[in-house]
Amino acid sequence: MKSVFFYLLLLISGTCFSQNIVIDSCGKNDTPKLNAYEAAYFNQTLSMERGTFDFTGKRVAFFAGDLGAYQTHKKEFFEKSAKPALKAGKRISNDLIILNKEEMAKAGVDAILISWSKKKISVKVRKKLVKRAAKH
Repeated sequence: MKSVFFYLLLLISGTCFSQNIVIDSCGKNDTPKLNAYEAAYFNQTLSMERGTFDFTGKRVAFFAGDLGAYQTHKKEFFEKSAKPALKAGKRISNDLIILNKEEMAKAGVDAILISWSKKKISVKVRKKLVKRAAKH
């Protein structure tokens, strides 16, 4: 009985989670600046990780793989990861790096998002990601 209740609760929470996001309006281009729908997606899906950071009007660099092994694009992130996961009621493993003013000036973005990394992002890796984001 407990397992039935758990799965029912999981199903309801996944449905409620995806109802507030207009996923088809996300990832329409590869510019780092997020549109209102993309900002809402990240504000909701990364609510615990972002603290008081608000994605509205922000610019984000996208990386994927362990320690951000390769740089990707916003459109690719939404098409290959976010949309399929949201439609399946699953969550994506994301690491969020909110940049300080000095890093923002170097990278040209407000935040870096690393998807599907199994390893913790060290200070050294963070610096490398800021440099790589600046080249994009």
